[in-house]
Amino acid sequence: MYPDSIGKHRSPWKGFYQKNQFSILSWGSIFLGIFTVYHAVSDGDFSFLMTLSSLFVLFAFALLLIKALMMKSISNISLKTLECYALIFIGRLSSILFYEGYLPYDKSGDWFYQLSEILALIMVITLIVYIVGIYPQTYSATKDTFKLNLIPGLTLAPEVRVLQLVIPAFIIAIIFHPSLNNNILTDTAWTFALYLEAVAMIPQVMLYQEIQDARMGLEPFEANFMFSIAVARGLQFAFWISSYHELNDKYGTNITKQYPGHMVLFSQIANLVILGNFILKYISNARKGSVLVI
Repeated sequence: MYPDSIGKHRSPWKGFYQKNQFSILSWGSIFLGIFTVYHAVSDGDFSFLMTLSSLFVLFAFALLLIKALMMKSISNISLKTLECYALIFIGRLSSILFYEGYLPYDKSGDWFYQLSEILALIMVITLIVYIVGIYPQTYSATKDTFKLNLIPGLTLAPEVRVLQLVIPAFIIAIIFHPSLNNNILTDTAWTFALYLEAVAMIPQVMLYQEIQDARMGLEPFEANFMFSIAVARGLQFAFWISSYHELNDKYGTNITKQYPGHMVLFSQIANLVILGNFILKYISNARKGSVLVI
């Protein structure tokens, strides 16, 4: 085969790399990190999926933080989604830092899983500080209004509309929560975090729909942030679809104790439905090398 034909044969791959260079380098880095973590702090138990999911979430917020540092801008980032995730990490950490009921069974649950959650919380708080105090002029405040009235007849100010996600998640967590910690406060806090995480990306998706230009689409930082969150949710679903029954108390006489595992699984399915369209478009646009429009 002649050199020219070799170049022509490889050009589609070269073109694919050039169009997706940022994504390829980003995902190469995360998979290298996962490979290192798996061999360093895991003993291969199936529950490592929980730690793996946490790593993808950490990677997602790291992308947004890198964007803020490099571009000195927090445009296209939803403060409401960040507020939800701050509550999510606080709720989860209030359980996993003091009790072992919801930790991975493998060695990553000894300390690494908790560390990744703490680091993610720090990143989210840092991003909130950037929005509120450092680069507020770049925040899309007029677009990040979460124009969704989930409670008929109730009109809320844009700043507090996120409570439409927070309050129902908390109420459902009070009613349907497992008891692996045997502590109602931390059991409820962990469950609240899981339920809220299922809907936390809705404000971000709605913000993208409000601001994006069909000719420009999402920036690589934003697209990979969303896809990282989607991968994390997929890993969580894979874990809970095989483990949800462990959250149920089959000997309990109270219906709320018999089916918390089913509620957890339902929340995972709901989250994948919310992100499903984005996942398909991300894969399709990566293959074509075109911009991503939600």
